[in-house]
Amino acid sequence: MMDVKQLPHTSNALVKSLGSLAIEPIKPAHGIILPQEVLDLIIDEIGTPPEDRDTFLEHQRTLRSFLFVSSAFRTRSLSILFRRLAVTAHNQLSLDRIRALTEILKSPFGPAFDSAGRHLQEITVSFLPGFEHDDDSYRVLGRETPIRDVMGHQWVIDLFRTLYTNAPNLCAFFLHIKPDDSVDWTTLDAGFQQALRNLVRSRSLIHLQIAHISRLPSTFIKGAQIKVLQVYQLLDDSDASDFSAPNLGDINLPDPPLEIFITDHTYPFGTDGEHLQSTSLFARLRILVTFIGSQDDSQRTWKIIAASPFLANLQLDQMGHIEGPPPDFNLGKLNHLKGFVLTHNRTSFTPYVPGTDRSLIGLYDLLNVPVPMETFEHLEIEFKFQEYNVPTNFFFPDEKSDNRQWDELDKLLSGPKYPSLKQVSLGFRVTIRVHPAFKDFDNQAFLEFTARRLKDEFPRLNDSKTVDFSITVESMVLVAVSIFDEQ
Repeated sequence: MMDVKQLPHTSNALVKSLGSLAIEPIKPAHGIILPQEVLDLIIDEIGTPPEDRDTFLEHQRTLRSFLFVSSAFRTRSLSILFRRLAVTAHNQLSLDRIRALTEILKSPFGPAFDSAGRHLQEITVSFLPGFEHDDDSYRVLGRETPIRDVMGHQWVIDLFRTLYTNAPNLCAFFLHIKPDDSVDWTTLDAGFQQALRNLVRSRSLIHLQIAHISRLPSTFIKGAQIKVLQVYQLLDDSDASDFSAPNLGDINLPDPPLEIFITDHTYPFGTDGEHLQSTSLFARLRILVTFIGSQDDSQRTWKIIAASPFLANLQLDQMGHIEGPPPDFNLGKLNHLKGFVLTHNRTSFTPYVPGTDRSLIGLYDLLNVPVPMETFEHLEIEFKFQEYNVPTNFFFPDEKSDNRQWDELDKLLSGPKYPSLKQVSLGFRVTIRVHPAFKDFDNQAFLEFTARRLKDEFPRLNDSKTVDFSITVESMVLVAVSIFDEQ
């Protein structure tokens, strides 16, 4: 992938010189002409990214020199140089490079040159707070430009417009805001908003990733051809709604044919309050990855799952208690589901309660489907515990403790409801905070005892000839005055 930092500071001289050249193919010495296929293999080998950065930069310079040889070298070299690009916008120097890239993508460089824009397939645009530099481009002057002002710069908008009009084969667009901070869509420049909306609707664009713009319009992806959507919004604790007002001109546009949806807090595209806006948005969805941090997240997630008849892989990152499915739905209705990955992030307010643990009850209800899941093959669950001032045997206090919840889970997964199950992985990541007065907590004893007892609680899966079953236990002990300390 070429970083536009390799472009010159200004573009005019480059574009004019390239546009004025009338290059003729070099006549081969001694009449030997290599087939185009062989030349392509040579260029591809040079274009293969090496591990060493210096070698990589040398290869990039070689490929750029090929642009001035002949059409036999030029087209393949352009394809490698411009296939994947990375752009960073944060100061005047970076904006100059963006302007240079825009001019290059706009120009076909005259009749002797191919268009660089048509070779572009993937671009990553990253925004950072801007810092102005002095003339030597090293000393920071200390004047910071907000990210939203950098995003609204005319040269950034021009780049987006050029990508829409001059990159007909662009299939992946990634927009990142760094550091991890969220920018409200409603505060962005109107020209930036319109240019991004148009770019998202490019006919060739099938993979879109946006991090971190919050409160995107609910109609943002209407009319797009996107199959892979990744949206991370970094929700805050404000009372603002998840969405800004929809663009009225986009409401009647068709939904994109989503196949993969990866998001935090189940960004509610297609959902509005208690109702699903459109079932067609998830009609082809095969993979869903999301984070559930609230009751609203949970409700939206289950609406999306219920509207995804072809869902094959489900990955949930759950905060707080695990809850069972809504009364009108169960996982057994997903006839194509093959894999389920669940990460359970317990908090200080959800300590483990042996025998009557609320989250284990919810997990059992979730997996206790009414009909066999014929296609289901893989289950991975990671339990992340947060405990304070507990003994080394808090998982299994004594031999008389009621451990039937683990036994019931073992019986369920090894029974007739999961006839095609091939792999079950259970991971336990335990963070234990102990008061300084009890800092002699024996972590090694805890690990050995807990791992042995957990394994004993799953005799059926352990003895299974068809299921690859594994349990891992890891723990970290922190000395902390209170449960909220991070010492």
